[in-house]
Amino acid sequence: MADSNIIDGNTSSGGNPLSSIQERFKAMPQKNRVAILFGVPLLLGALISLFIWANQASYRVLFSGLNDKDGGEITAALEQMKVPYQFNSQGTAILVPSEKVYDTRLALASKGLPKGSVAGFEAMDNQKLGITQFQEQVNYQRALEGELVRSIQSLSAVHGARVHLAIPKPSIFIREKQTPTASVILNLHGGRTLSESQIQGIVHMVSSSLPGMMPDSVSIVDQTGRLLTNKNESTEGLNPTQLAYTGQIENNLTSRIVDILTPMFGRENVKASVTADVDFARSERTDEIFKPNGDGAQSTIRSQQLSESKDGSGTNPNGVPGTLSNQPPAPATAPIGGDPQANLPAANNAQAAAAGADSSSRKDSTINYEVDKTVQYTKEQVGKIKRLSAAVVVNFKSITDPKGNTKQVPLTQEEVAQVDELVKQAIGFTTERGDKVNVVNQQFASEEVTEISIWSQPETLDMAKSIGLPLGIALAAAIVVFGLFRPMLKPVTLERLNEGPELLPGQSNVPLLANSVGGDNDIELLEQLEREGTVPGLTRDDKMEQLRRLAREHPQVVASIVKNWVNGEAQGA
Repeated sequence: MADSNIIDGNTSSGGNPLSSIQERFKAMPQKNRVAILFGVPLLLGALISLFIWANQASYRVLFSGLNDKDGGEITAALEQMKVPYQFNSQGTAILVPSEKVYDTRLALASKGLPKGSVAGFEAMDNQKLGITQFQEQVNYQRALEGELVRSIQSLSAVHGARVHLAIPKPSIFIREKQTPTASVILNLHGGRTLSESQIQGIVHMVSSSLPGMMPDSVSIVDQTGRLLTNKNESTEGLNPTQLAYTGQIENNLTSRIVDILTPMFGRENVKASVTADVDFARSERTDEIFKPNGDGAQSTIRSQQLSESKDGSGTNPNGVPGTLSNQPPAPATAPIGGDPQANLPAANNAQAAAAGADSSSRKDSTINYEVDKTVQYTKEQVGKIKRLSAAVVVNFKSITDPKGNTKQVPLTQEEVAQVDELVKQAIGFTTERGDKVNVVNQQFASEEVTEISIWSQPETLDMAKSIGLPLGIALAAAIVVFGLFRPMLKPVTLERLNEGPELLPGQSNVPLLANSVGGDNDIELLEQLEREGTVPGLTRDDKMEQLRRLAREHPQVVASIVKNWVNGEAQGA
């Protein structure tokens, strides 16, 4: 009868599952109850958040980098089309559900959206009737600027651009002719820069868009106001082209030194640096050299002129007719006492001598020689190397003794001289130019390479972030289910209570069985009740009294014992 009473009391309390769970919850240690009270809401909240996040529609970028006008028109069209949209955190892009991105783009393109703030040659399509020549010129200039802006914005590093063209009026006078100029303002993406070749490409593209525009007439400025186009005629230091040329020479000579010494010492055991002094001065000279004509045999006659003339009374008749009539007569002489015929030749000879004394002759000779002339035009080379300076550091060489020990030893003087000679030959050393080479043999300092652990790498961190949240929620759910709920749903038996001592919060070395059951006597009574189905006693009333006391003081333990009996009988049947 005692057994029946016990069975009736336990079955009545175990008939209601909620009451059984409440009794088991009360019989659990305090720390388990606190964990359940705080863990269950957290787990439910995490599961709800994960469910909402999993069912949330993913949004993708529809358009980005729009101006305010296009952005307003697109949002109005999306509301008209009843397409949900949202903005990114910076407010620079419009997002729509991923499954509607391409359909929405096609629908907006059919409406001419986005229009874009830059107008190209399509501005010339709708010309009004009666437009003046000035207005037509202004529209053409605006269209050309818009096309240039579109071309420049196609570069990956350029976010936005503006182009200003200054086109002068055509003139028929050459002196009044002016060349067009252009100014370009670039707005680059964050952290992006343009190389020198890209800048020169923009300059030549803009200068080629207008006839008569020279590349030097194009100025490019970035969003910070920094001038990107450096004129070559600037005298304030070297321009980027000259600096790049100097660096190319230095790098080429440094590579030569390293390449020629690497087979001897290894690439990591040779360090070299070359400094080049390059002359970029422009010099032009014209010389005219005349060769002296000292040697007549080597002289070349270009022309020769001879002139000869005579003047006076000679044997030939001279003068004009009637001269004698213009001269006074000679005094008359009469030879006395002589032969008139004999005296006649003497008189004639005297007259001829007098006439020969009055005559003269002249000779002129003019000789023109060829003049030797040499015209020499000399143009000095731009970028000529004025001087080279090379510094080379060579590490100690490694020597292994017969025992297998490796040690570092310095180079000998002959080896250092050999390295010095090789370096001079590699760079084209010239004493007249003032070149210098310095070779140093020194032991290199060892560097400790710190390897980055796999847990500190960005890829590992990103992967941990992507899979950590689902795994964390699943692990928390498993801990709560298998660590709290499953033990609570199991029946409380003496074997479970006797598995080992467990400390309660705030106490020490107090067995859970002694605190939950009440003492060694009750433990023995419960063990005997579970094992034999009765408790020790002299009389029936004493046994019933013990059973009632145990059921009253330890209802959950007694109920578990009775449930085990019932389960055993059911399995046996």
